[in-house]
Amino acid sequence: MRPGEGVVAGGANAKLMMTTAMNPPLAGEDKDLLVRATGWRNPPTAIKWLFVADVTVALMAVAAHAVSVLLKFDKIDLFRLGQENNIPTWYSSSQLLVVGLALMLFAHRRSQRMGWFDWRLALPPMFLLLLSLDETASLHERMGEGLETLLASMNTGTGMRVGTWTLICGPLFLIGLWLLARLTKPIWHSYRPVARKFAVGFALLFVSAVGGELIMSAVPADSIAEKAETFFEELGEMVAVTIMLWAAWDLLLMERYAAITASGESTDGDSDAEPAPAMG
Repeated sequence: MRPGEGVVAGGANAKLMMTTAMNPPLAGEDKDLLVRATGWRNPPTAIKWLFVADVTVALMAVAAHAVSVLLKFDKIDLFRLGQENNIPTWYSSSQLLVVGLALMLFAHRRSQRMGWFDWRLALPPMFLLLLSLDETASLHERMGEGLETLLASMNTGTGMRVGTWTLICGPLFLIGLWLLARLTKPIWHSYRPVARKFAVGFALLFVSAVGGELIMSAVPADSIAEKAETFFEELGEMVAVTIMLWAAWDLLLMERYAAITASGESTDGDSDAEPAPAMG
């Protein structure tokens, strides 16, 4: 053994022991459970219906617009995509709220199993609840308007027709998400497949919201291109949050089986515990 190798090995072993203590192997974390609990091919029935609801809300907006044009009515704001204080906005905000509550439930159950509360468990639900509040209160739009006002007072501007908020909130979202992932990384050690599903949801949310808004700023107002962009932007955001809710569902399922094994219960046919639903 070369000089210093023993110290390095000892440090690595100590780090491994600490990680294992904080994140004991999940109960039933075998190939079969991972395929069922973290797959992509067969989502739970409730998640399937939420995907249907996402498309339905978007199509309702298209139908409402078509009716207003054909019958020469005023635009039906209650169903308009990209507007505030209407059904699509309330639906999106409710989605984010449910994901946040699901992560709060996960934090509670994991704390019960571990016997102590890790403060980092509170960060993911707080992040989702903040996004839900932003969707309802239009905080990002207000920040964009504030930036425009500030620049106007300096006799300058962004040159953007819409989406000024992306210049502030886009970087803030990425920084916040990076900090969240960094601080909670040890917790996700035992839930890596679920963490990847969350990552897909957040990536789609960012591309749809920020990328879509930047595209909209480059197309003519009230054009077909703008209407098409709005449709796919809002639909993408709703689908993204449904994917995150699916990830939260998987997370709760895996934590449930961890608790079952920790309590010494069996998960076979002779047990009172319900079998895991086929999810992949």
